[in-house]
Amino acid sequence: MIDPDYTGTIKVVLYNSSKEDFYVGPYSRIAQLIIEKTVETEAEELDAMPTGIETSRGEGGFGSTGQ
Repeated sequence: MIDPDYTGTIKVVLYNSSKEDFYVGPYSRIAQLIIEKTVETEAEELDAMPTGIETSRGEGGFGSTGQ
């Protein structure tokens, strides 16, 4: 993720894991940029879940989703 106020150059790191040379010429397509809208939110920490709210997880903790 790139910070919203970043104004510098965006760079791409390429690593050739083969034993063959790989030439990157002008206008080569080597990366893809996906621009998505982000929304800044604030989280509120609760001591406990409000009564009356059920979740699919129930009281189970980490790794308790049935698998």
